[in-house]
Amino acid sequence: MVNHQISCNGFRKCKRSRHVIMGLIMSAVGLFNPINLSAQRSDCIDLSNLSASYIHCTYGNFYNPYQSNGVVNGRHTVITQQGIDPRTNGGLNMIPSGESYSIKLGNEQVGAQAESISCDIVVDTNNFDLLILKYAAVMENPGHTPSHQPRFKFDILDVNDHQIDPDCLSADFISSVSLGWHSNGGVLWKDWTNVGVDISDYHGETIRVRLTTFDCEERGHFGYAYFLLSCGNKLIKVEDCGDVTNYSFSAPYGFNYNWYWQDSPSQTISTNRTISVPAGSNRILQCHVSFIGNPNCGFDLNTTPDYRYPISGFSVQNTNCPQLFHFINQSAISNDGVNPNGTGELCENAFWDFGDGQTSYSLSPSHTYDLPGDYTIMQVAGLNGFACTDTTYHSVNVPPNTVFDTLSCEYYQWNGITYTETGTYYQSFTNIHGCDSLVTMNLTIENGVTNYFEDMGCDEYFWNGIRYDASGQYQQLLQNQFGCDSLVTLDLDMEYYPDFRIVGNHYPIAGTEEAYTLYEYEIEFDNPNSRVDSVHWVLGNQCEGFDLQPTDGGLKAELYSYAYCLDSIEIKAFVYNRCGTEEYSFWFHTSYFGIEENGEQSVFDIFPNPNGGELQLCFRNVDGKIDLKVYDFTGATIIEKTMKIEASTQNVDVDMKNYPIGVYYFVVNYKGKSFTRKCVISR
Repeated sequence: MVNHQISCNGFRKCKRSRHVIMGLIMSAVGLFNPINLSAQRSDCIDLSNLSASYIHCTYGNFYNPYQSNGVVNGRHTVITQQGIDPRTNGGLNMIPSGESYSIKLGNEQVGAQAESISCDIVVDTNNFDLLILKYAAVMENPGHTPSHQPRFKFDILDVNDHQIDPDCLSADFISSVSLGWHSNGGVLWKDWTNVGVDISDYHGETIRVRLTTFDCEERGHFGYAYFLLSCGNKLIKVEDCGDVTNYSFSAPYGFNYNWYWQDSPSQTISTNRTISVPAGSNRILQCHVSFIGNPNCGFDLNTTPDYRYPISGFSVQNTNCPQLFHFINQSAISNDGVNPNGTGELCENAFWDFGDGQTSYSLSPSHTYDLPGDYTIMQVAGLNGFACTDTTYHSVNVPPNTVFDTLSCEYYQWNGITYTETGTYYQSFTNIHGCDSLVTMNLTIENGVTNYFEDMGCDEYFWNGIRYDASGQYQQLLQNQFGCDSLVTLDLDMEYYPDFRIVGNHYPIAGTEEAYTLYEYEIEFDNPNSRVDSVHWVLGNQCEGFDLQPTDGGLKAELYSYAYCLDSIEIKAFVYNRCGTEEYSFWFHTSYFGIEENGEQSVFDIFPNPNGGELQLCFRNVDGKIDLKVYDFTGATIIEKTMKIEASTQNVDVDMKNYPIGVYYFVVNYKGKSFTRKCVISR
């Protein structure tokens, strides 16, 4: 249950002037040191240190909780370890989700105890204009009258502990099942709940936020609460961006809500904190936000459910310090993805990569570079936690203030630091602007420095009078022009002239009854370490029926012989590398494949063989009638015909594409003699 009193606005304004005066007086005499919301993050108020100057703890009894000042162990407690309240049957976390701590006010002891914690705040509505109480409570339910029950109070006061506005800035929480409290035997408990109040009327003023817990008035029943304070703004948050069908909006936490279209104020479309409406509408969506304890305390928020896209952009501001830059966020929100919507509102999220391995999520960060150089800065502007993003790049140059070169044989001392290795080193010195001035030293240490170079040779290489004939790394100790010993390393890449020969059969048989013969020819180098950049094979063939195919990267070749050739045939290979070109010729002779077992020369051959079913019968010295029979491997006759072959027609096409793959036998009878050839069909 929440109880309130009514007070007039005029009286509230009059009191506010007195609050300002009293706050200034008490601050001047050092009676309190309020926290300034303009310096706080969105969690607003850090209550984790109950000894902070802006926090006040009191304790007493049911009739006067503010009787004594001070922190009482067990009654004012900072909870830092997550746990379950033992009186809620496993239902209540002592720290709410997403938080690192909570404050427990009161305990499970009886005796009409009461205690309070208050916090003094200077309101700055440029940053926040809402105060959000997040609380949970555990109270016994003795069934007394409401005024005597255990309870939990929330008040916003002036610095003299007077209520500023009992209507809208105070609440008294009494346990009740009808108000959503859970029951565990004789104990009622309230899960974590938000209650928001509007503090926008108090800009620049000091207010006191006080939380008080009471046991029951009759001394036999306890009550305690957990709580945190955070801040918010009187804004409707858009939950979506980009090309969506519906947009979701959310009002601030901790209030009652009435959503409606501005042109239909009497028609409520939702009472939830969030709402989803069609995107791209020209209608204005309005929400009346009211205090949960008094519907007369409220304010109106409105928005247009239009499309939202981020447009990134920023400028770079130089400073008197050459390494320090300010990056001014100039991002914008667009309704069409191209043009800013004109509100001047920045994108909600920003990620920065400064190009040196450092990043930031600040809206407009500053950054100091440690080293000179050119850096590319990337800004990713986003909406709704980077659900939609846009990216922009700019470059900056960080010059070294001073650069000098120096040389030493062993070591060099600079500003108290000893350097023993060649390199570029930096030190900072404060300049007239009070900035770090970066000085760069290019140091060369010659003594003991290992110099390195690469070179190539052919067959042999001479360095400083020494002959090298193999690839590898070689070192010599030399003295440089400065008189320092220097270890020099040569990374030598050696190559050898490609002297070679071709190895293979000088007398291949030019065809067998399988129709061709395969022979291999290989290149052998005089020096096996010779490398090859490319190889070119040439077949000096004076008659048809020979095919030469390079293999194995060109170092081998396969010779396919199909026909008889009376001439000697030349195979020639050319080998190239960076040291030169070498060629080698290899001659071979072939014997005739067309001799029958009886020693007679066959009158025909089959070409090509093997084949895919398209072939020719090639006749020699035939003029007249022939009988042709073709058998498959089972001996069945599949073709039988008589043909007349004229001396001018020596090649006859045969189509066997429709026959299955396998071995076939061709038999030709000519002038009383029979000649046989075997044919292979493969696909």
